[in-house]
Amino acid sequence: MTKTIESLFIFLGTLSDLLPLLLILFYFKTCGKVIVLKAVAISCVIFFLLNSSHYYLSAKSRDFIYPFFTVCEFIFFAFFLRFHIKNKTVQKLILASTALFVLFAISEVFIIKLSGLDSVLIGVESIVIIIFSFYYLYEQMNDVSDQFIYNKFHFWITVGIMIYLGGSFFIYIFANQVDKNILQQWWIITVILYIVKNIFFVIAISMFIRQRKDPPRSAYHYSPYLN
Repeated sequence: MTKTIESLFIFLGTLSDLLPLLLILFYFKTCGKVIVLKAVAISCVIFFLLNSSHYYLSAKSRDFIYPFFTVCEFIFFAFFLRFHIKNKTVQKLILASTALFVLFAISEVFIIKLSGLDSVLIGVESIVIIIFSFYYLYEQMNDVSDQFIYNKFHFWITVGIMIYLGGSFFIYIFANQVDKNILQQWWIITVILYIVKNIFFVIAISMFIRQRKDPPRSAYHYSPYLN
């Protein structure tokens, strides 16, 4: 019974990649003009294909799929944050971090030749992306524009990323250090968090579409009836 439930969640996790993609495609006239949402759509296609291929590949082939998935994930998250962070120095740091991370991933695969899930690679990804995410939030909280932070679609995507990486961080870190039976009991949490991330992406895209039709009110908007 437990195995069936776990398989169901893994299947739902794979399908969840299609939710943001289908929403963007359905409203492509609105979303297709925004480069970040195009990046979301492309990443969803890549992640769906990689997650789906997991069922058909041998264990040896998965040794390349895991780090490739992590690298693609890092590049997408870094690109998204760089696009919405205004500080030029931090933007350069994100680019430098991305280049170093790709080199680190290549060394892990072809030089060190680690097999299975690379906890170190995922741990580095999580820490770096979460740090830049916190800086994004810091920058947004100090933004003097007339729009509340929760009215910005990219805020919800960032929150989804942070929940996913932060919530699954310790499970990934200890993945290669605990018994496989224990890991399987906790692995479903990472899948649930992955689904939650995609749900936040859907919320963000839906908000963007709605705001294009009905722009949000100013944060300093007041009702004359309160006078």
